[in-house]
Amino acid sequence: MNPALATPRDHLDQHLDQHLRQMLTRCRARAIVGIGVDIEDVSSFATLPYAAHQPFYARLFTAAEVAYCLGCAAPAEHFAARFAAKEAVVKACGGLAALTPAHVEIIRQPAGAPLVRLSAEVMPPLPLEMLVSLGHTADCGYAVAVALAACG
Repeated sequence: MNPALATPRDHLDQHLDQHLRQMLTRCRARAIVGIGVDIEDVSSFATLPYAAHQPFYARLFTAAEVAYCLGCAAPAEHFAARFAAKEAVVKACGGLAALTPAHVEIIRQPAGAPLVRLSAEVMPPLPLEMLVSLGHTADCGYAVAVALAACG
């Protein structure tokens, strides 16, 4: 594709493809049991400021996730990316458990990489490793999640 003719959606598609390829290279000796992808509009969160909609945010995000997003220069972009990651994890887990975005916490590790933590309420407990990659633009948050099970 001619870069001069690329649309923002084309750039996003390329970015998601790159994230998925990087994650799949880390999947050796494990079986992929699910892949999830999600994209969320930043405007959905920008129109719901935290101060006026705290109960909404408390239903979807942990206190640590809220603190992280509010500490960023563009909180709505970070909330959109985190919610997209939660949705991608739910999709990657498919019908393996009764899972909602509220059961998924996206933790930022010290080096910046995201880590998935599933709530203890998830039944049945999932013997999976979850990989997630997320990002955002001014317009959308996006994520790719891969659910892995040990081979053998």
